[in-house]
Amino acid sequence: MTGDDNESERQRKVDQFQNDPKIHFLTGTWQVMGEGRNLTAAGYVIFSDLFWTPANHQQCEERCYGRLGDMHGATSYYCVIKDTIEDWIQEILQRKMRVINEVVEGIDSERSASMANELLMRMKQEMRRMR
Repeated sequence: MTGDDNESERQRKVDQFQNDPKIHFLTGTWQVMGEGRNLTAAGYVIFSDLFWTPANHQQCEERCYGRLGDMHGATSYYCVIKDTIEDWIQEILQRKMRVINEVVEGIDSERSASMANELLMRMKQEMRRMR
């Protein structure tokens, strides 16, 4: 599903995925799939793109977990190639998630600059290293 699909077409595809045992996968952008969709028939979430915040990943994953009366797990995969910018983004996201968890648990930690600033610093370091 993409943003080109109207709402009724999106819902038709979701319903088909949810109810037709012959349909084994559903692909979509996070903007279309991430919010307000019930995808409990899914057992896997595969990200081919990383977002700027951990919350966007969680939002997408939660579409598969079900509601209180029908909770089940889902496995998430992140397609990240080592030593690429996505690898660096994943490292930053993991750090951000640790900070979020520490704040939720009441542990104070140093907060870092924005994702873009961290990526720029990392790119500069890598360029210097390559010289």
